[in-house]
Amino acid sequence: MAYYAEKREIKEKEEWASAPRIVHHKQMYLTKLLPPGADLTDAYGVRTAVFVNEQGFSSELEIDDIDRSAYHIVMFEGGKPIATGRVFVDSQDKSTYIIGRVAVLKKYRSQGVGFKLMGKLEECAKSLGGTQVVLGAQMHAVPFYEKNGYTAFGEEYMEEHCPHIHMRKTL
Repeated sequence: MAYYAEKREIKEKEEWASAPRIVHHKQMYLTKLLPPGADLTDAYGVRTAVFVNEQGFSSELEIDDIDRSAYHIVMFEGGKPIATGRVFVDSQDKSTYIIGRVAVLKKYRSQGVGFKLMGKLEECAKSLGGTQVVLGAQMHAVPFYEKNGYTAFGEEYMEEHCPHIHMRKTL
C-alpha cells in the first residue's frame, strides 16, 4: 500500500477515498487515514487497550460491522499506534457523519493528541460532504468534546456499564 506525505488540505472526496495518507505533526506524531476495507490492526490495538483493558467494555462488542465501511484515523509516535477514531455517514442523513471509537492511550492524554485526532476526523467528514458530525460521548469525556466545539443533546443513556450522551458539531 503506497503512503505519501500530505502537504495540503484535502478538497475532494475522491482524494480521501484513495490510499491512506501520512501527516507529520510538530510533536512528531504520524497520522494515517485508513479508507473502508483497510487493515485495522493498529486501530484495534489502541481500542482494545483503552476500551477493553482499561475501561472494561466487552471485547465481543468492540469490533463491529461499521468498521468495514468507516474511515479510520490512526496516530503514531515512533511507529507505535497511540490514538484512533472512526467516521462514517449517517444512513438517515447523508450530510451528517458519525464519529466513534475515539481512543487515546492513557500515556498520551492531555497532550493535544485527542484534539488533533478530532480535527482529522472532522476534516475527513467535511471532505466527504458532511456539514455536521455527531458522536456518543462518555459522560466523563463531555468537557473534552465541549472544548472541541461540541454541544450535548438528548438524554443520557447507558452503553454497557458507562453513561453516555449524544453530542454534535456543525462543520
